[in-house]
Amino acid sequence: MFISACILTKNNEDTIGLAISSLINHVDRVIVADTGSDDSTVLIASELGAEIHSFSWCDDFSKARNFCLQLVRNDNWVLWLDSDEEFVWSNDVSFKGWLQDKFFNSTDVLLLEVRHIRTGEPQKVMALTHAERLFSPMFFRYTGSVHENIICVAEDGFQKTVQNCPYAWVIHSGYSPEFQERKHQRNMALLKNELTKNPSNPLTFRYIANEAYNSGDYNQSLLNASKALELIPLTGTYSRAQSYFYSIMSNVHLNKTNEAREMIERCIAELPHYSDPYCIAGELCFSQSLWEEALEWYDSWFDSVKQEKQMFPDYFISQRKQIYKRRQESYRNLNGSISMKEVKDMNLSILITYPELEYDWEELVLHIKEKLRDVNYHIGVWCDKKFQVDQQIKLLWRENKIQTFYEADWQKNSFQFCEKE
Repeated sequence: MFISACILTKNNEDTIGLAISSLINHVDRVIVADTGSDDSTVLIASELGAEIHSFSWCDDFSKARNFCLQLVRNDNWVLWLDSDEEFVWSNDVSFKGWLQDKFFNSTDVLLLEVRHIRTGEPQKVMALTHAERLFSPMFFRYTGSVHENIICVAEDGFQKTVQNCPYAWVIHSGYSPEFQERKHQRNMALLKNELTKNPSNPLTFRYIANEAYNSGDYNQSLLNASKALELIPLTGTYSRAQSYFYSIMSNVHLNKTNEAREMIERCIAELPHYSDPYCIAGELCFSQSLWEEALEWYDSWFDSVKQEKQMFPDYFISQRKQIYKRRQESYRNLNGSISMKEVKDMNLSILITYPELEYDWEELVLHIKEKLRDVNYHIGVWCDKKFQVDQQIKLLWRENKIQTFYEADWQKNSFQFCEKE
């Protein structure tokens, strides 16, 4: 098995080193297709061992990506990374070994979670999305000049099948405000040109809604999100979820509360496992001092986040701590104080035996602190040795003095922990 990673670059000297370094232990080669850098991007990439190719930029990302696919067409897999991203593999089994053991079909495309962070704040995830990044280069090509899509070109009627890759994710660090504005202007120009060439492509409207929303043009975002929802088939649940988000939030920013509520209800009826609309509804009710309704929506949001029955974006992951506090405030305003009575002589031991919470750890710790604010307590967590623990979660455990156990017998551990505390 041979795996290549491909990166498109132009003047990315600040980020290209981390992108390449995150890949070299997981793939057989890294290919950098440079589209006209005049800084140190190519030099840095070359020094790190990447294979450098030049591509004359023609305002078409698909052509640049398909140029790379031709270079790796005989390889088993191609992994795509943007120049401002970092690849993370979290399984003890090697990346290549895992791919070999899973016996994927040649028309499978693997979806990777993308964790968006602010530049300079690597521990704070601002949003979660997902992207098709890993596939066989022989059977796929890109279409669309920007925010390009992967299509299957295999013969005999084979169709693309999207699979999840649970042990890999991408950390996207973003750009400076100045770079982001230039990127926005470029993308909008390319999208408008794409719309002229293919006015019936529903994803183009969704991408324009995204660009307009991020630039603060909420009327334009609302218009294009509505058009996307008209055209995207019901089977396109992920794109429809994103279109609903831009529609709902654009209405919120435009102070069209009733319209936002209508879109929330419509979205939940269609996509009941998509968590963001529940959160937005809770925030709207909280802002209007509707404590009982806010509490119901917040609880529905927490339940939806925990269930994760389908793969959807999460645009409120960075605000969970603040939203949890507003949920508690709604409860207090509705029912009075929720703190326990002071128990000075009590020592409580809490051993958590199911640690597969991932992004819920901060909420759990906050919940314990809120409920037991006047009680002396200690927290322990039992982990199966095979369970892969993210470094960010380990850091959270250390910061909160949470003791870890990795023995097989959790009941024995629990007794020992309680006796100790």
